[in-house]
Amino acid sequence: MLQALAVGAIPYQDTGVVDEPWDAGKEQGAISNDAGAATLRKMYTWVDASGDPNAKASYKLPHHKVSGGTVGPANVNGVRAALSRAPQGPTQIPAKDVPAIQAHLNRHLSKFKNKSEAEQLGEEAYAVAFVMTSGKCWAIDELKLRELVALEGHSFGSDIEALSKGRQGVQNSRGVSVVPLKGVITPTPSILSLLFGGGGGLTGFMDDMRQAVADADTHSIVIDVDSPGGLVDGVPEAAAELRAMRADGGKPIVAVANYQAGSAAYWLASQANEVIASPTAEVGSIGVYQVHEDRSAMYEGRGVRHTIISAGAHKTEGNPYQPLTEAAAGHAAEAVNDLYSMFVRDVATGRSAEVTDDQIREGTAFGGGRAYLADRAKRAGLVDRVATLNETVRRFGTGRARAKQPVSANVYSRDQRLRLLDALVPSR
Repeated sequence: MLQALAVGAIPYQDTGVVDEPWDAGKEQGAISNDAGAATLRKMYTWVDASGDPNAKASYKLPHHKVSGGTVGPANVNGVRAALSRAPQGPTQIPAKDVPAIQAHLNRHLSKFKNKSEAEQLGEEAYAVAFVMTSGKCWAIDELKLRELVALEGHSFGSDIEALSKGRQGVQNSRGVSVVPLKGVITPTPSILSLLFGGGGGLTGFMDDMRQAVADADTHSIVIDVDSPGGLVDGVPEAAAELRAMRADGGKPIVAVANYQAGSAAYWLASQANEVIASPTAEVGSIGVYQVHEDRSAMYEGRGVRHTIISAGAHKTEGNPYQPLTEAAAGHAAEAVNDLYSMFVRDVATGRSAEVTDDQIREGTAFGGGRAYLADRAKRAGLVDRVATLNETVRRFGTGRARAKQPVSANVYSRDQRLRLLDALVPSR
């Protein structure tokens, strides 16, 4: 025997809540007349005890969105409309049912209020975080930058210590030093780099590289790269030092995209004697940018106005509380273009004497700012070969290195450089 459905006020069901224009007639029209009691009870707040529970005419006070005949989230404007109509005589709802109806509807309203406050807090944290990162030039995947900005305003407390202990340093396998270049690149150790798998910052990475170069038991160096890029601060200087390390001779330096070498991470990887990509790796994204968000309309909608008191003609230009001025945009563009020129010059110098700056700028070589999966990256000139990190370590991990000889791409073409590099691979 089927259990009889309760009539009168319909119990609350936890659903999403949206804030959209409300048209009760349209939403009710989207439900079939024979949709059945289970569907109708999701849409309405009250059902008539004397009516057919499977008939739409038995139900009152709709407040949910309907799409394709399926009842979806509560609409806060429908909830408010139902609250205003519940106690009215024309609805013919018994007075005894009204408190339960109001409790049902108020739970939707409470959920919406809490959600709204949480979203506002998130927006405030985002705005504060953006102020912290504004004025910075990034060579990083744009989606990852948004994650970072959202996280910057949070407090992680004791988690930092645990994260920092998990940082992987240089690993040595059969004379091959594997140096990690992981996570978001920042000049010094930061919570951001820790959260995304790194930890030592750019200074830590370069310290690891110096250690590997100086290590008498190391005959080859493999950079294990898995990074979307990061801040450009210090990257040109690090790139120059990496070129000097490889030009010193003796120890081949190979960078392996395992599984991402994007933007600033590729900037550094491109200075190795050879760049390799794992088959599913993503490589490239040669470019630099700043982001400005004009949040003034959002604050104005809330009735919030910011008064900025400053000294210095351009001290607060680029703030998120006002539209970006033409002068501020021009100043930001100068910095972006200057850093992009450094990026292009270093990649061209590091990869091959045959590649010009203009080719990279025009997109005829190295992707023109795009990132590619391994095979396409090889065709674009971003990498020299496709292989996994383990295959690369095994390739360099047998025997001892041969006599020292420089393999700088400043002098040699790509093919000449790779032939010289092969001469440095230990005998099998």
